Amino acid sequence: MELHSFEQRMETIQERISSLAQFAEQLSADQAAILKTSLDELSSLTKALPAPSNNDISSNNQDAQFLICQSEEKLSKIFQASPIAISISTITEGRFIDVNNSFVDLVGYSREELINHTVLELAIWPSAEDRKRLIELINRQGLVRSLEAKYAKKSGEMRDALVSVDVLEIDGERCALAFLNDITERKQAETQLQQLYQQTQYQVQRERALNRFTQAVRNSLDIDCIFATAAQEIGQMLQIDYVSILQYVPQRQIWLNVAEYEQQLGLVPTGVGMEIPDADNPLAARLKQLEVVRIDNTQVLNDPINSSLAEEFPGAWLLIPLQYQGSLWGSLTLSQRDSPHTWQDSEVDLGCAIADQLALAIQQSELYQQVQQLNANLEQQVQERTQQLQRALSFESLLKRITDKVRDSLDEGQILQTAVQELGLGLQVKRCETALHDLAQQTSAIAYEFTAVPHTYSGQVVPIAEYPDVYEQLLQGQGVQFCPIYSRSQTNGEPEAIFSYPISDDHEVLGSLHLCKSAQACFDESEVRIVQQVANQCAIAMRQARLYQAAQAQVQALEGLNQLKDDFLSTVSHELRTPVSNMKMAIQMLKIAPSIERRQRYLEILQMECTREIELINDLLDLQRLESQADGIALEETILLPDWLPSVIEPFRSRIQERQQILHMDVPADLPPLISDHANLGRVLAELINNACKYTPAGHQIILSTWCESESLAIAPTPQPVIALRVRNQANIPAAQLGRVFEKFYRVPHADPWQQGGTGLGLALVQKLVEQLQGVLQVESADGWTTFTVHLPTQP
Repeated sequence: MELHSFEQRMETIQERISSLAQFAEQLSADQAAILKTSLDELSSLTKALPAPSNNDISSNNQDAQFLICQSEEKLSKIFQASPIAISISTITEGRFIDVNNSFVDLVGYSREELINHTVLELAIWPSAEDRKRLIELINRQGLVRSLEAKYAKKSGEMRDALVSVDVLEIDGERCALAFLNDITERKQAETQLQQLYQQTQYQVQRERALNRFTQAVRNSLDIDCIFATAAQEIGQMLQIDYVSILQYVPQRQIWLNVAEYEQQLGLVPTGVGMEIPDADNPLAARLKQLEVVRIDNTQVLNDPINSSLAEEFPGAWLLIPLQYQGSLWGSLTLSQRDSPHTWQDSEVDLGCAIADQLALAIQQSELYQQVQQLNANLEQQVQERTQQLQRALSFESLLKRITDKVRDSLDEGQILQTAVQELGLGLQVKRCETALHDLAQQTSAIAYEFTAVPHTYSGQVVPIAEYPDVYEQLLQGQGVQFCPIYSRSQTNGEPEAIFSYPISDDHEVLGSLHLCKSAQACFDESEVRIVQQVANQCAIAMRQARLYQAAQAQVQALEGLNQLKDDFLSTVSHELRTPVSNMKMAIQMLKIAPSIERRQRYLEILQMECTREIELINDLLDLQRLESQADGIALEETILLPDWLPSVIEPFRSRIQERQQILHMDVPADLPPLISDHANLGRVLAELINNACKYTPAGHQIILSTWCESESLAIAPTPQPVIALRVRNQANIPAAQLGRVFEKFYRVPHADPWQQGGTGLGLALVQKLVEQLQGVLQVESADGWTTFTVHLPTQP
């Protein structure tokens, strides 16, 4: 009987050691090392016990009992000191037989509160299902390893633990040796890890979805395609019944539906192209504040605009603003059909992320459209620039051709005709013409013309007053483009557009260029510029041609002057030689004259020719003196004409009587005094009366008259009366000869009835003397009378 008890006790000790060893495998490395050390010591101790035999029970009983007690004591110490919560309870009732200190600490009950109380009484296992499952496993398997269950502490706190159970038999009753490992912190860590994993998985799925969406919308740069793709991808990604994209159009104060997606076709009415008012729309106002609008139930909407929309699109709305370049572009609208729906933060976050990607896609598309438009504009500009360059080269060639032609010619007519011909052909106008202005007559004559139509205006004279606004600008050196309504601007009833530009230099406006097109066309900047340049070249060429003509005229004048000089020298030499020759002949004849009467005659001839020679020389000297005298004559003598004129006439009375000429004098007695020079004025009158006597036939009249005029001379420094002296004689000077009577040595041919002769310097000398006296000399010949009139100021 004692042997059997010994074996049972040893078997129990071995089972406990084995259970503790198995459970140690589930502990941490430090805890397992401590427990295994104690178990190894206890196992060594039990193995050292001698197995008692029936033959030697009495002798070894005392030693065996001692060793067993020592093992049990050692096991009890290991049981109590174990860091593992260990309990021994009955399987049927769950009544605690023994617990270690770790178990007491774990559940929060004292040892006394636990021993002989069941788990149901203490509510340590609140879940009956967990206890039922535990007993089923014990009965089926004979042990339990790492069963996860919840237990309750005394404080009521629920904790997680791993339970391992081995079956012991104590005093014939099956008991459970339970090991309780608290895994609450580990469970929490696992939960957190699981949540982190789920979040990571969600983030990965979200990123994948976003990448798929981004790739889908970025595969196209067409904005309509982007909208359609975006709406479809968003709807499929979020499992949304209806998706729409609205564009805010502030100019029209509306929200325009530009794209939509329906999960089930026909579930909602199509809304593409639908316009939602912006004014008095509270949801639009919130969107314009860049607020995400959540409507979990559209039945709460009570404003007129959105409540009517809610009837067509009932359910839940999520409105997400779309931003583009810092401002509102529109909104992304998500709708769950028919039933209310609480929008989760994850849905909102994903919707906002999608909205951001959609905004980027919109920006990219619009930038692409801008680039495309810029490319199209640039291409058009390149084409236009190429055309402009080609046209500029054409115009430059035209200008060079016109310039070369007009500068190669000094004929004004050829210059202008070439300009209008080349310009008309080069610009392909209906008509190109050149007009020359006569400002004195206030007219403009069409001198040269190029026309592509039968109608012509060449030679037509247009009054400047007919186009006052046009010619005002032309005469100021400015071009003008206009479409006149006058009859001249009509060709077969078709109105014309006319561009006119003056041909002018630094001195004056010489004329103008007129170009005509159909009224539907106008002259562009390049055409205006080429016309300006051609007009300038024409002005230069015309000025050169006119200068050439003036130079030619001057050359001819110089040639004439040179001829006059030669004639003058010839005449002077002839005039000087003739008296000398006559004197020489008279001297020779005087030497051989046989009688005194002959000698006397030759002496008279000699004296007359000598006087003639002296007068000729004196006239030449006086004329030269007057031409070279720049300061003029001092006019300081007072002349009373009524008293002075008879003395001037007296020397000519005898000649007038001899030639039977009739002299009349008309000298008023009340003439004002004349401040002048006696000698020079007397010379003037003497030459005029002598000239009248020379060319007046017998029986014809010579009239000397004088009077006072109130009108001043143009050359007088101050307004004052004028004395007029007139010498008239009955003789006629041909009109062709009248302008030459003041030339030196010029004598009207066949007009001297008395064959008196003369030097031909008298009237030239008279003209110079009158200029020195600050007067004006006039001559006229008409109706058989020739009149010389001298006007002198009374106060020079």
